[in-house]
Amino acid sequence: MKKSLNNNSGSLGLYFLLAIFITSCPTISLWAQNPGALPTLSTTKTDSTNKTNTADWEEAQVNISAQHSSSKKEVIIDTSLLFLHQRPYTQAWTSNLGNLGSATQSWLISNNSYTGPTLRRHVNEVYLLQADSLLYYNTTKPFTIFNYQMGSKNENLLRLLHTQNIKPNFNMAFQYHKLTSPGFYKAQRNNHDLVSINAHYKSNNQHYELWSAFIYNGLQQDENGGLLDLSKLNDIRYADKKTFPIVFQHDDYSTTRSAVTNVQKETIFHLKQTYALGHTDTIWSKDSTHFNVQLKSRFSFQHQLDFSSKNTNYKDLRPDSTYYHSWFDRTFNAVDSVYSKQVWTKFDNQFLVKTTLGNLQHPFEFQAGVGARIDQLSNALNNAADKSNLFSNYLVAQLDRSAKDVKGFSIHGYVQFITTGTARGNHTLRIQLEKAISHQLGNIQIGLLQNQSIAPFQFTNFVSNYYAYTKDLKTPFHNQVYIRWKQDKLHLNFEVRQHVISNYIYLNAQRQVSQADQTIALTQFLVSKHFQYKRFINTNELLITQLKADDPFAIPSFASKHQLAIQTPAFKNAMQFAGGVEGLYHMAYYGNGYAPLFQQFYIQKTTQINSQINVSLFLNVKVKKLRAYIMFDQIQQLFGIQNLQAINYASPDFSMRFGFNWNLVN
Repeated sequence: MKKSLNNNSGSLGLYFLLAIFITSCPTISLWAQNPGALPTLSTTKTDSTNKTNTADWEEAQVNISAQHSSSKKEVIIDTSLLFLHQRPYTQAWTSNLGNLGSATQSWLISNNSYTGPTLRRHVNEVYLLQADSLLYYNTTKPFTIFNYQMGSKNENLLRLLHTQNIKPNFNMAFQYHKLTSPGFYKAQRNNHDLVSINAHYKSNNQHYELWSAFIYNGLQQDENGGLLDLSKLNDIRYADKKTFPIVFQHDDYSTTRSAVTNVQKETIFHLKQTYALGHTDTIWSKDSTHFNVQLKSRFSFQHQLDFSSKNTNYKDLRPDSTYYHSWFDRTFNAVDSVYSKQVWTKFDNQFLVKTTLGNLQHPFEFQAGVGARIDQLSNALNNAADKSNLFSNYLVAQLDRSAKDVKGFSIHGYVQFITTGTARGNHTLRIQLEKAISHQLGNIQIGLLQNQSIAPFQFTNFVSNYYAYTKDLKTPFHNQVYIRWKQDKLHLNFEVRQHVISNYIYLNAQRQVSQADQTIALTQFLVSKHFQYKRFINTNELLITQLKADDPFAIPSFASKHQLAIQTPAFKNAMQFAGGVEGLYHMAYYGNGYAPLFQQFYIQKTTQINSQINVSLFLNVKVKKLRAYIMFDQIQQLFGIQNLQAINYASPDFSMRFGFNWNLVN
């Protein structure tokens, strides 16, 4: 029997509130996507010679640039005031289980392009610091970013970044994230600690360059198993959501913590170095007071070394035989517990040769090489590990051609192909062509993403102290073609993604590993349109998904984000204000369930999540380098409209958040 979840009583009251608010409040807005990661700095090249050189913190501008180790392109981070308030980690059509730091899922299908053996466990990836996403800086003064968010129910998020040049050609950066969130419902506490230290060095003669990084990711998630009776969400007896009955209800263990936890710990070391052949030119300034050394190179060598160790731990100190009946039959006593541990250790060593053709200002760059890696995957219980050692050799190549002028085209390509070992034949291919058609017609990108990798270890081998399975699964294949069109003059973006997926692996409604026996074809359309009239701003984003009813995905056929806002200066431009109302809407769909034992979402086609709208109000303020905001989330709940994040997982209650971002120069 099919059924629907969530209570939409009070819809007319919600629309009436919005009408009153829009007509009476001068600061109004609706939702917009923020690419929003921690660094909220952009490249500012201004004269700071009048800055006093003291040891005190100052609000001053600084010459700073940032790049990824894999690209020479300078990264300019969005620092706009309008999107400051938006939650990190849940943009780009991503949602969690109703509490900051919990498992996430996305409606936007993506090709992760990971080649070869992997553990899986992707539900927490949005929180992790990764070696390939770290930024490497160059700054004239020590620079620090404080980013802090405080919300209802003791929600806290601190993101700290400090970077400084030890020498003009040697920079170091330190980053720390601390997330704690007990949540609105019982036993759903999350506690994450993430640390990164990275360095960038370039020799005085420009020939040698080094990037290095150390990363630690520690994530702790209490699991409450979801809510027991959703029909009581609006029951006045449970006005305090902490009293609402949950699946893992163990008051004898703790009234605040859960007896069921998932803990993930990861350590990453990254080292990349290049040596370029060629000659250097000394370029003097017009007044001959200083000079720059520029290297002209057409040939270079690159070495990259990566080591990572990840372990995931599941523990249930108060197991209930009813909950585990889908996997095994067991009667537990008071001292029994259920636990599992999976470990993935990876060592990757890579050598490449790079050549540069054509004009050095707009070159055609090609690099190719070989790599060797060792993957050790295991189920570790009581220090007796069941280990699988996988050895692989691979070929890798990359090409980049930048446009010579605004009417030219650029091309970017990457391929990795595993030639030996268990994963032989696994590969990743990425190609993108980009061209600016004209000022009237805008810019167009056409791309191909293709990935074939052996089934993740979590799906082929799993062991707990009471339950184990081994699966012989076919190799999944994912092919994605996309077209993006961007028209800056009209503030219009359009993208279409066509996915063809075979041998797709997922958890079915019985929370068992399953593999699709037919090829899946689905299409997604993304449209964004920005309107502006004087100080009023309206941003709209649409996500349209075309897929079959029995496809193993939980995505609404239509979802939209909207923003209506006013942004204005005040006090003779000493301050900037932006504020308003934002909302997210989606049509009814069969939502995912969540299985804490595997820390994965599962597909079910019996229970629908009804169409929903989430509404929030915000006010953002900027004074010099300080930006702050106050936000009211889940406004619709004031009118009895309770939304769901996943099956049996409700959205948080009406809440308030406050946060600030402060860029400091020493």
